[in-house]
Amino acid sequence: MLLPRWLALVLLTSCVSCSRSAPRSQAAVAAPASSAVPPAASASATGAPRKAGPPTFEGPSNVVQSMALTDAGQVRFVNAASLVEWTPATSAMTKRPIPFDTLYTAASKAPAKVTFGKEGELLLPPMAAPASCIAKADCKRNAEATEAEVSFEFSDDGQRVLFAACEFAVYPALCALSVFDFASGAVVAKLFSGGWTGGVARHLAPKGDYAILVGVGRTEIVSLASQKIVFSAAYTINDFPRFRFVDEHTVLFSAAGELKVVELTTGKLVRRKVLADDTTLELGPDGRRVLLTGTGFAVWSATTGVTVNAVKGPPRCADCKGEWTSDRHVRFSGLGAGRPDVLFDAVTKTQSESAPPDEAVFAADGFTVTRNLWDGSLRVTTPTGKRAPLEATKDAPRFFVAGGRLFAQCWAWADIIEADGTGHSFPRTVFQAH
Repeated sequence: MLLPRWLALVLLTSCVSCSRSAPRSQAAVAAPASSAVPPAASASATGAPRKAGPPTFEGPSNVVQSMALTDAGQVRFVNAASLVEWTPATSAMTKRPIPFDTLYTAASKAPAKVTFGKEGELLLPPMAAPASCIAKADCKRNAEATEAEVSFEFSDDGQRVLFAACEFAVYPALCALSVFDFASGAVVAKLFSGGWTGGVARHLAPKGDYAILVGVGRTEIVSLASQKIVFSAAYTINDFPRFRFVDEHTVLFSAAGELKVVELTTGKLVRRKVLADDTTLELGPDGRRVLLTGTGFAVWSATTGVTVNAVKGPPRCADCKGEWTSDRHVRFSGLGAGRPDVLFDAVTKTQSESAPPDEAVFAADGFTVTRNLWDGSLRVTTPTGKRAPLEATKDAPRFFVAGGRLFAQCWAWADIIEADGTGHSFPRTVFQAH
């Protein structure tokens, strides 16, 4: 039985947009056309050597699907053909073929050949039913499936990448998942999960020790070491679950009018809060706090279970809005006629009607990155004193400096800022600092 394409995409987008690491896997950004190797250093008009630029690619198979920056100064990304590791400091680049064959069983007898759908999605041939699944009762193949859609996601530290194929536009659907580990250079986990209705969002924990699957009416978190389910939840089709990893082994989960904090090494529920019917929520960037909106605003701590009243709004406040601008700050607006916007600090439990000093985020080799706590925006100052905005997210951006350039993780691309303030994005557009 077919599920409408729009519904599958709505579900997938709704789940993905709530994950801390999801935005990087959500966008597929086309690279500019050029050769498939980093340009060699060349001489400028003045005779000075020009630093080698980032690798560029051409063709649909080279659309960057997911990207991560590592603490060791590497840019790792994946396209339809390869797992790529680029080291800007040395201009070295290595490619590994994506082990798509691990998504299949011997019974599949189908080549792991990637094709492209009408909307640019990556497609593989359908899978055969595997011998076992993480939930044995659901280990069945849908006979109506004609293809499987592929997605990729890196762990936050860039050390592991999840690639997954789920039967497309049918239900129940079968999913195959493999996790590649860069340190060992091998696939460290391979598992199958079936019985899914509609789209399935797939994510990794910050260090890649767990995979989380989110679909219609169901969520599962799997330990990649044991390849067993350590947490599961069921809910109605009208509930769209949201989650944040508080740390590698703790997850904050929201669905069906409840907040739950689960310790994954034991699978035990360690904290729970039932929400009032008229309460809306926004999970904080680091997963440690939740903004609750009803007749007023409150912040709930996922680590202590304590709720702190933030700002009291009017009884009927259609325009009231609260938005996280950092891990601990929320800006409130639309509080009523004549009331200014307010910035609330969830740690000190204080309010301010004016912007505090910018928060230091990163500093190395003369580059500094700061966050404006009033609106959450990031800005870089170069060694020459130039300032430029960054498109990096306010959730958990990563940075490093190599070869006199700042690299900043931004969804599925990286901003690259030169010391003179000029910059461009890999693989996106060129911009000018001021």
